[in-house]
Amino acid sequence: MTQFAGKIIDMKRNPEDILSVNTSLWNKIYKSELLKNMENLEIPPKILDDMMFLLLIYLNANRITFIKDPMYYYMIRQDSIMGQIRKEQIESTEKAMVEVKNIYLRSKSGKTLIPVIDAMAFLHFGISLMFRISYDKNSNLKEELKNNAAFLNAYFPDWKNSEYLKISYVLAHHNNNLKVAIVKKFYKIHLYRAFLWFYRLIIDKMKIDIKW
Repeated sequence: MTQFAGKIIDMKRNPEDILSVNTSLWNKIYKSELLKNMENLEIPPKILDDMMFLLLIYLNANRITFIKDPMYYYMIRQDSIMGQIRKEQIESTEKAMVEVKNIYLRSKSGKTLIPVIDAMAFLHFGISLMFRISYDKNSNLKEELKNNAAFLNAYFPDWKNSEYLKISYVLAHHNNNLKVAIVKKFYKIHLYRAFLWFYRLIIDKMKIDIKW
């Protein structure tokens, strides 16, 4: 994330900027009090645990500061679990994300961040999770997308009308959420399978890695 060197995200003024923050845990430094005061999840997620860990950290954080020099490096193995998702892992992960939202709802400061939480759910469950599921030859993608939409609509309904995911808002505020806002359009008009086909073509054939 050194391309954002010097950038500061104010969690009170521009919380939507966390949507563009890489959710890996290894490339960040945390204040000890944030770790000591963070909530624990009763239902540990099988996947997307890094993202939920960060959401629990963000709840009590005032700002995120980007530094120029990487503190250390990390190599992902080809057979890493990061690139492998099975259908049976989804249920526990969905329950954990709902628990994260409930923690925010119980917090006075967290309630104001619910639109961000719902947008984050769309980014990681609607886009990232469905993209990875599309590689599972044993899954029925049409059915998985149907279940995914039902989950988002039931527990994170603000994803549909989130101001942070409107193209007009993104352009006016010059943040990095334009790609997510565009994909949301495809999702809402039921052309998401076509988007996934094109997305995979870019990655698999053209070898272009798109960062969200």
